[in-house]
Amino acid sequence: MAAVTHEYEAVYVGGGRHGGSDAVERGFQWLRECQSLKEGLVVVPVQDSLDISVVASLTTKKLKPNKRYRLGAREFRFVTWRTFPPRDRWDGGPVLALWPDADFLRTLHDERKVEALCVVPQEMADVVTWAQASGATDLLTGTAMSVPSLDPVVEQALLDPTRSETYHNVFVQYEDRDEAIMTLELLRDDGRPLPAPAIESWALAHGWPARAVENFLDLLDEVRQRKRLRIHGRRWMGKEALERWREAAGE
Repeated sequence: MAAVTHEYEAVYVGGGRHGGSDAVERGFQWLRECQSLKEGLVVVPVQDSLDISVVASLTTKKLKPNKRYRLGAREFRFVTWRTFPPRDRWDGGPVLALWPDADFLRTLHDERKVEALCVVPQEMADVVTWAQASGATDLLTGTAMSVPSLDPVVEQALLDPTRSETYHNVFVQYEDRDEAIMTLELLRDDGRPLPAPAIESWALAHGWPARAVENFLDLLDEVRQRKRLRIHGRRWMGKEALERWREAAGE
């Protein structure tokens, strides 16, 4: 397996208490008890989120973004999705993310300064892909998520751009984009299952940057709709690639 984007502790507050006051309080308890001694961040969708009673009740003072607060021995500050990571100095540390969506979780997953991440979801559907990719543990049950299994041939095909690290070009350069299109078309025409959520979890877990995953999933959607996608140059990838993936998969 290729190295993940970076190693960090990943947890979430599940157990049916999504987004409510109990879940938020459990998230702040995690932040207070987190082993890292560095400054923490609490990330909220917008500045108005600071007026929500469960957040505002943490202090008698009016909460302001980027102002530092204390929670026991922990120093932390609030930032919004738009201002993450902070422009002024932040050397990395634990992050508590309140009610993030799937897109912002990709941003957090990519950010190397995040040393530990606790997510309080609004809905579990928003965090499942990230939780699978990061192996996140439910703070309430102790259950860890894992990357879903892919068809063995699909996995072998995805290992090609993973090993060559062509995903660093996020599939926008002609050669890399063409290879992705031909790979997906070969798999589709061979009748292989191509579930987008599982592929996203797999790719994030194998170190693909968020933008690469997004662009690859866009191509997957177009390929599944059988759109005619332009290839720049000749179609150099054919059935020999499919045979190689089958052999590597043990078929």
